[in-house]
Parts: sequence; C-alpha cells; structure tokens
Amino acid sequence: MAINLRFTGDNETRIAKQAEQEGLSINSVINKAIAEYITKYQRKSEVDAILDDEFGRWDELLDRLK
Repeated sequence: MAINLRFTGDNETRIAKQAEQEGLSINSVINKAIAEYITKYQRKSEVDAILDDEFGRWDELLDRLK
C-alpha cells in the first residue's frame, strides 16, 4: 500500500537522521516504528482484558475487603 505522510515540525529531519544512523531507509524506520507501536498497544489491550477478567472474578471478595 502506498501512503503519503506529512511530518510535523522537525520530524522529517529526525526520521532521516535516525534512518541514516541505523543504515536503513526512511520507509524501513517508519515501518519499524509503526510495528513497535502496534505491538505495544496490542499487549496493553491484552493485559487490560486479562486484568478485567481477573478483577471481575474477585469483585465480590474485593468489595468485602474494603
């Protein structure tokens, strides 16, 4: 999929500098950053769901302990 990005502020310079430092293309650095972002928030969602299930299971007991 092709997409156009408009960078804010000095992000264009920063992403180009990062790509150069890593010896990667700007496209590769952007794809890497997006993948890391998605992975981080997928894990957070999964952990939140597990915590909701666990706290839900113990709701009555936790209310008694208050």
